[in-house]
Amino acid sequence: MLRFFLAIVAIYILFKVSIIIFYFILAHWIICLALAVLVAVAIEAASRDTEKVSDQKQDSSKEKSSEGDNSYTFESSTYQRPASKYEFRPSTAQSTVFHGRTPTPEIIDVEDEQSFEEDLSAPEKSYAERKGFAGECIVNKYIKEVRNNRGILNNIYIEYNSPTGKKVTQIDHVVKVPWGIFIIETKYYSGYISHDPKDVYSWVRQPDGPESKQRYKFYSPLQQNQMHADAVRSVTGLEEKNILPLVVLAGKTRCDSYIENRIVRPSRLKECLGNDCRPPLSVVPYIDYNKIEEAWSVLLGFLKKQSELQEKHKKQLNYH
Repeated sequence: MLRFFLAIVAIYILFKVSIIIFYFILAHWIICLALAVLVAVAIEAASRDTEKVSDQKQDSSKEKSSEGDNSYTFESSTYQRPASKYEFRPSTAQSTVFHGRTPTPEIIDVEDEQSFEEDLSAPEKSYAERKGFAGECIVNKYIKEVRNNRGILNNIYIEYNSPTGKKVTQIDHVVKVPWGIFIIETKYYSGYISHDPKDVYSWVRQPDGPESKQRYKFYSPLQQNQMHADAVRSVTGLEEKNILPLVVLAGKTRCDSYIENRIVRPSRLKECLGNDCRPPLSVVPYIDYNKIEEAWSVLLGFLKKQSELQEKHKKQLNYH
């Protein structure tokens, strides 16, 4: 009888011990699984950070030749462009196409702006040059996305006949679309920008906002870009309404309503350049696409002598 009792006790003890061991092993595997999940999450987060840093470095690198068809890039000129002495017409195409558009606040991606700071800090570049280059890089990025990296010319020099003889002008971006050619001037400012009602050729920048006492008057990019559009029209023979000058304002800046209704922010370029964003025929008339291709071929012809034209442009600026 005693042996039977001892056997029952032994079996009970073994049962309890086995349960304890089972729960210990189960807890061990649960802990291991949780640690494995945490390690996987940490590796994934580190991988994303690495990719983000890599993308930012690639975005901030100097402009390289675009890989898509008919897409070219040249180094930005480090020379400041002078105010033109010509008489300018109001930018009919731009003011008509974008008239009445609701003004919007600055919506530039902050990461886009910050991604250029490291590579643009070279001492040989002035602050204005670095900011200008950053603005062109930001705008070029958006243009490539909208146009699938096709039909784009960046920082191109063209030679045209002006009333005072042959001149060379530099254009930030030229974009081919089915209904014409966009001529894009990029500016990168901060502070508050307003226009002078008494002087259509001038804008005013106040670095710290409208209340700032500092005021810097500069030549209107709208008028400057209209000169570029006129130059393209003279060498391509396209109708004026099929050449669309567009001023893109990058940087953290606010504008008065007059300017805001006549410029475009980088992140809204899709609303202008997308294939489904054609303006009404009453504004931009139909044009045979063969004519656009012929005009584009003329512009591509200037690529063969960019170095020569750049030197002429430098001498032209030094002369003024």
